[in-house]
Amino acid sequence: MDVGGCSAGQACCAGNCVDPDRDPAHCGQCGRACSGDQFCGSSACRAADFSQLCELPLATVLLDEVTEDDDAGLSMAAALVASCTPAVTRRAVAQGDGGVLTAGGEPVVWGELLVAGGGSFRQQAVRWLEQNGAAQVSDTSDAVNAIYSLRDGGVVSSVPAATLGPTLDRVVVQVVRAPSGSVVLSAQGYHAPGTLAAARYFVQTLLPARATLTTRWYVLEWEDLDASGGPTAGDRYTVIASGS
Repeated sequence: MDVGGCSAGQACCAGNCVDPDRDPAHCGQCGRACSGDQFCGSSACRAADFSQLCELPLATVLLDEVTEDDDAGLSMAAALVASCTPAVTRRAVAQGDGGVLTAGGEPVVWGELLVAGGGSFRQQAVRWLEQNGAAQVSDTSDAVNAIYSLRDGGVVSSVPAATLGPTLDRVVVQVVRAPSGSVVLSAQGYHAPGTLAAARYFVQTLLPARATLTTRWYVLEWEDLDASGGPTAGDRYTVIASGS
């Protein structure tokens, strides 16, 4: 125990024991608060964008029991483990377990990257982030059109839903900093193969280029050119928009 009565690795700030490696209100030292678009990683406030993902030592996959969603999340986390320096470890939890989310779906953990494959239909964290205005890009589709909208209300992509399917989809990959300070990496498509395609784009394109990517979100069109039924090296990705 230290002189403040806190465990090793903790600091006593305003009478409370905190972990300065990951606490967004006391990041690196007492009273150093990260801004609303930053997270606390390795004792420093860092931008919640693709360039900083490796600064979180644990990648936690949120499983929602949809095979394509779970496979997408697991593949992104595995790529982080293989690519990141300093080293990242991986775990997978059912989205209702482990105190990672509140009962309402709000992400509430620090010091780890929550990895979500799939959209708001099954992923509780994605639904909460969209409904509470935290996600940069949200699925605002109606009965006719597949729509992705920006947090400020602008529409970034809108196409007739009937034009999309298992070989052509509009997909989103984004990094979201929740109000609690949690960080979520999300990949989703309008259809299940699109979710897998979004995850592949992160693994094959965004993660290798992460050092130069200060962006937080991408909206893309994915086309399964070889009609393989899922994403492969021969497919076409067209960036519709990206931003921070």
